[in-house]
Amino acid sequence: MISESYQPMICPVCGDFYFSELQEDDDITCIQCSRCGWQYDIKQACDPDLKDGRNAQSVNEYKKWFQSMIEANPDYDFSDEHYPPEEPHPCPVCGRHTFRTRDSFDICPVCGWTDDGLMEDEPQRWAGTSNDMCLDDYRRRYQKSENS
Repeated sequence: MISESYQPMICPVCGDFYFSELQEDDDITCIQCSRCGWQYDIKQACDPDLKDGRNAQSVNEYKKWFQSMIEANPDYDFSDEHYPPEEPHPCPVCGRHTFRTRDSFDICPVCGWTDDGLMEDEPQRWAGTSNDMCLDDYRRRYQKSENS
């Protein structure tokens, strides 16, 4: 659900992330800069001294905090610190190919499965999105083709 108060903008804290146009079902309360972690808040962006919006700190305070993180580690990245590293994983259909990361949207060269974590989380749903059928049906079709 798009809010009328949303405006695309560059992150006011780090300047390295662009909050782009939203899609119809996006929720602005969940949008966060992957570089510094600042949560999108148009009121705080317009008033850099405003505290206790989506971010407890004001934009100016957040900038100081982020700058201290960069001074301590020039390669600091909020995402690296707060999200686990992506790890290779086997194809959920054939198990004979290893994708470099989950949700890579790479195509398995063995069975043709498009790597889509959403479908791995709900194997009976999402037919017709990244793959022409849901994960469970794709597995059955693959096993049937391997046995014939």
